[in-house]
Amino acid sequence: MSEFGNVPPFYVRSTFGSNVSALPAAGSAVLTDKVVNVTAGGVVQTETLSQVMTLFGANLNTFTGGAIGSGWTFTKDAEASVAEAILTLATSDAGGAKLTLGNSSTTDSTMVPAITGTSLSTNICIDFRAVWTTDSGSNPLYRFSNGSTNIGVRPYLTMQQNGSLIWSVGPKGKFAITPSASSTAAASSASTFSATVAADTARTAATEATQFLFDGSATQTWANGTTTVQRNALFKAPTNNGTSGTSTVFTTAATVAIDAAPSDGANTSAGTNRYSLWCQTGKAQFDGGIGLGLRADLKSYTVATLPAAGVAGGIIYVSDAGGNGPCLAVSNGTNWKRCDNVSTTVV
Repeated sequence: MSEFGNVPPFYVRSTFGSNVSALPAAGSAVLTDKVVNVTAGGVVQTETLSQVMTLFGANLNTFTGGAIGSGWTFTKDAEASVAEAILTLATSDAGGAKLTLGNSSTTDSTMVPAITGTSLSTNICIDFRAVWTTDSGSNPLYRFSNGSTNIGVRPYLTMQQNGSLIWSVGPKGKFAITPSASSTAAASSASTFSATVAADTARTAATEATQFLFDGSATQTWANGTTTVQRNALFKAPTNNGTSGTSTVFTTAATVAIDAAPSDGANTSAGTNRYSLWCQTGKAQFDGGIGLGLRADLKSYTVATLPAAGVAGGIIYVSDAGGNGPCLAVSNGTNWKRCDNVSTTVV
């Protein structure tokens, strides 16, 4: 049994090093000249406790703790003039690799715990690893939790670069990306957001597997009033600048582009319909006009299957219009009229 009451010696020594032979009793102990034997370089050296505790910073002035389960507390003094380290773990004797636990401010009322990883620029600063002995159950590998406090206004999680916010998870899991402007060619050419679908090889037969799902099907409630425009998904057009003069030319530019319809790969039989864009129901509105590079394929109707002509300006293809054969027909709001002779009703 150690001088820490119910805490076994190996626990205490694992905190300060395996060769620490004595430490003050548990409770609230202001640092004194308690003698501690520490082995350094194979030689037993007698140091005062205050000297040993410099591992935790020059201003550490209390060391408290209790039985197993209650934990231990190392406290810096209340007159910090700089953001100080409480505990530094050097993970290598070369390259300056270390992990520091300290505070992030020089003002007591605004101090928050700060964990800082330091390493060479070619290495990872902090490497978080979680290792499961078995891969079963539903518990996550990592979890960031705010406990039982409800977060309704403040951000839940943020990431900053050089003091500028680059992404955040807001109240109730709302996610925002606000990257900083880049001044180098490599950084500027990188995609702001990139997602690459994996080449899965064990998809379930005859079952749809959606690769990107944006589920906006939730019912949302507004306060009473008139909303002029409501757009659930909005793409704002960029402005493409040149560096100087007028030598920079963008031959073709698009705010949104889809390169092709799905293609049939190995070991498949050709299907019937392939679309680059499919609006499954509802009217599509094009306020800026439509440019067709190839053709427009209209749904084919017969006279017996004509849809209602209730919306003026609609255009359909009628395969058996009679008279002069197949034709395009336009709705006048009541009937379908042949486009090549608008005085003739398709019957």
